[in-house]
Amino acid sequence: MKCRQQLTKKGSHEDAAQFVSKSADAYKKAIALDASYMDAYFNLGALYYNEAAELNNIANKIEDAHYTKRRKQKLMKCSKLLFRN
Repeated sequence: MKCRQQLTKKGSHEDAAQFVSKSADAYKKAIALDASYMDAYFNLGALYYNEAAELNNIANKIEDAHYTKRRKQKLMKCSKLLFRN
C-alpha cells in the first residue's frame, strides 16, 4: 500500500515537472501493484486529459493562422477585382 502511494506521488511530482512519459509510467506501475487504487487512475486520466487539451490548443492556433492567411489572400483577390482600373 505504501509503495503504490509513493509511486503515485512520484508520478504527480514528475507530472509537475512536465515529464509526461515518466509520470504515466509511474501511474501505470502503481495501478499494476493495486488495480483498485483510484488515485493512480485519476492522475493518469488527468495527465492524458491535460496533454490532449494542450495539443488541442496548439492545433487551434495552427488552424487560426491558416485561416487568417487564406482570408487575407481572398480579400486581396476581391480588392483587386473591385478596384482594378
